[in-house]
Formats: sequence, C-alpha cells, structure tokens
Amino acid sequence: MRFAIKDAGNLVFINKATGVPAFYSEDANSFEFKYSAESVYAKAKGNKAIAFEGETTCELKVEYEVIQFAQLSVMMASDVVDANNHELSRTFKGRLDGSKKITIKNAKPVEGSISVFKLAPDGQEFEQKYEAKLQQQAKDAEITVSTEGAKAKDMVIVFYMEAMPKIKTITMKDNGESPNFRIEADVAARTQDGKNMAMHMSIKNAKAKKNAELTLSAENPSKFPMEFDCFTDENGEYAVLSYIGDGNASPASMLEALDPSNSIALK
Repeated sequence: MRFAIKDAGNLVFINKATGVPAFYSEDANSFEFKYSAESVYAKAKGNKAIAFEGETTCELKVEYEVIQFAQLSVMMASDVVDANNHELSRTFKGRLDGSKKITIKNAKPVEGSISVFKLAPDGQEFEQKYEAKLQQQAKDAEITVSTEGAKAKDMVIVFYMEAMPKIKTITMKDNGESPNFRIEADVAARTQDGKNMAMHMSIKNAKAKKNAELTLSAENPSKFPMEFDCFTDENGEYAVLSYIGDGNASPASMLEALDPSNSIALK
C-alpha cells in the first residue's frame, strides 16, 4: 500500500506518571520525529569491514504558532498557577487635563508605585519626571501632577504596579522540571488510489527539553517550538505507528479501532 501524508497531526499529551491528559492540541504546524543510531565500525587494514549499531537516539520537535498556556508551561519546565492579587507592572499614556490631572479608568495602583514622566513630541522619549499624587476613586485612579511648569495637554506616561485578581502565571526557575509524557498523535493520510486513512503514532516516553525560545515579531506570528527527548518504555519501545482506514475518525475512536496487526513498533 502506497500513501502520502500532508498533515502535522492532532496531539494528546498525557502525563506519564499519573496517566492524566495535560492538554490536547489541533494546532501543530510541523511534527518532526527523529529515530536514529550511529554506527560503530570494526576496520580491516584501515577500512570499514563490520558495522555495529551504536547508541540509539530518539527526538521529537513540534512547532506551533497558535498555542495554549499549558503548552508554554511545558516548554518552560514549570506549572500554570492561578494567582490572586499578583502585582504586575502597568503602563498608561495620556494627556493632563486643565487641572493637571490624568485619570486611569478601572485601575487601582499599589500605593507608592507610581512614576510619571512628561513625554517628548514623539510620544516615547522622557523629557522630565513629574511629581504626582494618587487619589483612588471608586473604580478609577486619579493622578494629580504638582511639578511647577506642568500644564494642561502635556503628554505623560504613567508607570505603576497593580495587584491583579485571578490571573495565571508561569514562573521559570533554575530547578524547574517538566514531567514525562506519553504523546498520542493522529494524522490524515491518503493512499495512491485516493482513499482517506489515518495514521496514529504513540510515543511512549517523552520529556521536554529545557530550552524554550520565544521569538516575538511585529511582522510575523510568533513561533513556539517544543522539543523532546524520547526514551523507551518498560517494553523497550520508543513509539508505535499504526494505520486506520477511516481518515475522518476522532482520536478516541481511532484508539478503539486500532488493530494490533496494523502496528509497527520502533524499539
């Protein structure tokens, strides 16, 4: 049977220790599975005569542009934590009114955290630091500038800290470590005669490499590569590749329909 694949696949990441799915994604743009072994040679008269298989290595790289917060935590060897009243740095830019005040709607700055600067006409360069006082209203923060020479319509930028309720955080630490995963991937394939089918790959034991690289660009969508080292399971298997006739099957139904005779185990 001859077939071709033009799909990066849908992926389920399952915690290897607990058996609980960590996340499911249909957004991968590329899926690269590399399985190789270096050869070690015995030589006769200086020429290679007999080959032995050396160390076997197995790696996986998945690249995204659309990503979930849980995936970022895996890339950064951390956990997603629900935080309450977590202080974040905030920025607000606007113009002083006739009373040399500026109002930030729906904000409650931390007392003593405010810094106000007059901006140059380009709207970015600092010209002068202004002395300012905060008066908290019911929902809004009212900031009054007291520096002599400040006047209405001056463009200013305000830096302050605010305690944000109910946010999610990921903290990168030097001792952070991500769990091992079993990764279930299914991709659409097509045979030479036009029949749709599905390929399923079960990667038995994968651990994310601790080398997150975030490239944030104003011109192109950010890319989020996830890289994994793959290891064998208790049966000495790296992965199992299976094929199913119905290319429209869901991941759950694919797993139920798998015929062991259609599987190839990579050991």
